[in-house]
Amino acid sequence: MTEIGATSAPGLNRPGLLTAMKVASSLFAALVLLQAIIAGRGWFKDFDLIKTHGQIGSFVLLVAIVQAVLAFMVFGSRSRLALVGAVLVVLTAIQLSLGYSSRDSSTAASLHIPNGVLIFGIATAFASSVLRVGGAADERAGSR
Repeated sequence: MTEIGATSAPGLNRPGLLTAMKVASSLFAALVLLQAIIAGRGWFKDFDLIKTHGQIGSFVLLVAIVQAVLAFMVFGSRSRLALVGAVLVVLTAIQLSLGYSSRDSSTAASLHIPNGVLIFGIATAFASSVLRVGGAADERAGSR
């Protein structure tokens, strides 16, 4: 297993980048959870919240992009965490497309919820892995 060090992940030597990565990954996971709450309330309490859900979805995609860029900068392009960051961008873009397409397509609507669950699961594991990075024993997290 390759360790992340000064040679393979120069971002770990810049604590500001690692801190930004930790904030971005935590924010992303929290926003995905907030999206589920708003959608549920929108379907069962106040349908106007569905519009808010869509607007926040666009912001979630922006956070996913920032998170992926930071993952590449902090952990290096060959790290698993950078790959997962990129996967989250793709899944989030698909989620946004499914959400807007669900107005006219029951198939898109039927895939929107499970894709959101998948995103939340990956985002939670991703944030957990990122938050553990920083100690000497945990510097390998990006290559796992």
